[in-house]
Amino acid sequence: TRLRALRVSGIRPDSLSGSSVLEIGCLEGRFLHHLKTFYGCKVLGVDINRDIAHKAMETLGIKILTDNIEATSALKHNEFDMALMFHVLEHVKSPVGVVKKVHESLRESGRILVEVPNGKTEPYTPDHYHFFSRDSLRKTLENCFHGVRIREDLYRDSAGVSRGSLHASAFK
Repeated sequence: TRLRALRVSGIRPDSLSGSSVLEIGCLEGRFLHHLKTFYGCKVLGVDINRDIAHKAMETLGIKILTDNIEATSALKHNEFDMALMFHVLEHVKSPVGVVKKVHESLRESGRILVEVPNGKTEPYTPDHYHFFSRDSLRKTLENCFHGVRIREDLYRDSAGVSRGSLHASAFK
């Protein structure tokens, strides 16, 4: 879950209280709703699935841009304290381009948290353009961020299959 990803990365959810949070690939916006409701965060989501995003906006009252993150110009500069991407970077054609766009949207003291499948344990998936190792994820983030920390996490998916993720956090 997204809360688990925060914990694995050493980020306490209450440390986000009152901050502005951008989640790219937010799906139906439930995690953003949780952050808004329980921690008073100002939230914005980005998701390419228009149907899911519109339903989330109607039911949860979360603002979600229905743009492709690689093409959007709707993100403002220096607007967010935290950017979250859970299983997004492997789906984009230019991870470095997305990381740069996220960097621009963060305030000077902003942070990024990224979770991607661990390329060592991930089976081939045709909608994944990239399979990240610790080193390749670090290099991708170090184009714009400093203090990159990467942790590995093993878990079982809904089918009980053992999977691995890489969790990276960094500062602007």
